[in-house]
Amino acid sequence: MEQELKDQRINHLISLFTNGLVEECLREAQKLIKIYPGEPFIFNIIGITNASLGKFNDSIKNYQKAISLNPSYIEVYNNIGVAYNGWKKHEKAIKYLDKAINLNPAYADAFNNRGNVYKELGENEDAIEDYEKALQLNPKDINARVNLASILYDKGNFEQSGAFFQLALDQNSNNVDAKFGLANCLLEQDKIA
Repeated sequence: MEQELKDQRINHLISLFTNGLVEECLREAQKLIKIYPGEPFIFNIIGITNASLGKFNDSIKNYQKAISLNPSYIEVYNNIGVAYNGWKKHEKAIKYLDKAINLNPAYADAFNNRGNVYKELGENEDAIEDYEKALQLNPKDINARVNLASILYDKGNFEQSGAFFQLALDQNSNNVDAKFGLANCLLEQDKIA
């Protein structure tokens, strides 16, 4: 019964966050951590909410606490990498994303996120390689597809970029980034023709 109640409370946190109620999620998670101080998932949620609010230092502290409770919590290594990237601490971001990938070489999200770090660093070939690996591992990863299309666009490869944007739109016709990207590719192709 206690586990069921805990699961309900955690699912409520997830619901709050996914519905955009980030600050309420954070408040509720901070209450719950007092009830379940050994639950790494709650520290992870606190980390995610803090990161989404731009509070990267608080975010990383909570992720570290989650890892201290469960050193094999792969998703947290990924989340720390994303937080460090948001904080513009790219070397640390890569270190944690590498750790997530080493723990699970089939973790597509970590490859996509590491690709984002490489893109920010201007290491486009490494970024492309990671986006392609993410898509190889998860062909339905729309984020990796849009990221790959964007970097190909930046490199002036409008035809291939447009094809990836179109594939993303085939997956989700409401994806604004893919719509915008495809429109730009078509405009650039018209200029060339």
